Amino acid sequence: LQLPIFIALYGIVRLITGDPTNIAKYTYSFLQNIPFVNDLVHNPHHFNDTLLGLVNLSRHALEPNGMYWPILILAIVAGALQFMQSKQLLPQVKEGRKLRDMLKEQASGKKIDQSEMGALMSSLMIYLFHLLTFFISIYLAGALVLYLATTSAVAIFQQDRVLREDTEELEEIGEKKTVATTQKLHNAKEAEVVSEPKKSTKKRRKK
Repeated sequence: LQLPIFIALYGIVRLITGDPTNIAKYTYSFLQNIPFVNDLVHNPHHFNDTLLGLVNLSRHALEPNGMYWPILILAIVAGALQFMQSKQLLPQVKEGRKLRDMLKEQASGKKIDQSEMGALMSSLMIYLFHLLTFFISIYLAGALVLYLATTSAVAIFQQDRVLREDTEELEEIGEKKTVATTQKLHNAKEAEVVSEPKKSTKKRRKK
């Protein structure tokens, strides 16, 4: 879902960083009423393409004249954050289990758990994916790398909160079921205790 947004951002960043006068050309008329946008339209040289005045976001990590280290570090951070974001949602694999072990078991005729196999394959793909993100990021403008890092950081926070709430909700449901089961067992035992004297009284009357 983010891909169309990312493609649009890529085009915008290239247009504006390449020539700030494009701000006036490609800005919607209703947005030009916003004070700071209006100032940029009439004074494109006021456009600030730095992060906190320290990192030039129009530059790339890998440039013809060498490496621009601030964007390279930002690319590493973006890759690491995307890895953490994906890891949060990854199903857990049994500790010590490897793909090679599973394939050996399958070759010997043993039936393997397909969900575990899928989880293991997903974990391997995540390592490949975040490396791919890093290698793509070093060729992107710093503004786009910042976008990737920021969206991943926000997603990690959102997912952590949602997953925590789901865990608490499931634990609460589990506790309610446990209490209900315990209460049923307790009621059943009380019913047995009450019914036993009645049975013994009936036997004495028969005698």
